[in-house]
Amino acid sequence: RWNTSFGRWVNKGAKGIAVFEDAERSRQRLTHYFDISDTHESRYSRPVPLWNMRDEYAASVIETLENTFGELENKNSLSNAVMSAAQNAAEDNLPDYLNDLVYISEDSFLEELSEDMIANLYKKVVANSVAYMMMSRLGINAEEYFEADDFRDVTNFNTQDTLNALGIATSDIAEMGLSEISKTVMALDRENRIIAGNGKADYNIGKEKNERSLEDERDQIY
Repeated sequence: RWNTSFGRWVNKGAKGIAVFEDAERSRQRLTHYFDISDTHESRYSRPVPLWNMRDEYAASVIETLENTFGELENKNSLSNAVMSAAQNAAEDNLPDYLNDLVYISEDSFLEELSEDMIANLYKKVVANSVAYMMMSRLGINAEEYFEADDFRDVTNFNTQDTLNALGIATSDIAEMGLSEISKTVMALDRENRIIAGNGKADYNIGKEKNERSLEDERDQIY
């Protein structure tokens, strides 16, 4: 897709992330994904629609988080809003994943725990992981808000199946929030470009009028 959609080429020696192909077959195959930093431009390159958070967008992003995940317990800063949104998101969405986790908990450190204990532990780890991912994408230093102990319970997901259950839930929920944030940020970027373009056009029009005025033609012949 880097080649066909964006005219970019993967760097020689780049190490991709190996994932199972999303296809139905008797034997799974691995495919590799590459970050934009693993690629370089060609003469056919096209812009990649990446977005970057700006400080002036904070209020709009907080509003987006609240519209997406419900009323936020703390929204006096973007970082607090993200953590509150992650808590809401985990609370609302984890029941869809919990039954599968309980079913596959055999042979893991979760096996001896009650379903309520598994649910509480799952919610804590997923909420913290989602918040960490969203903060990182928004340019917030998440390490200022989390300690290693906040992720200590990850060690209970010590089989491939339980670790996948943790990763899938975290990825799905974080993507849900970041997708909405990206729409907000890109819309604000477009709005700013339009305003900047209109301002430039107005400036040129004013300049044109001055240069073509009777005063210019009569009194400033030079």
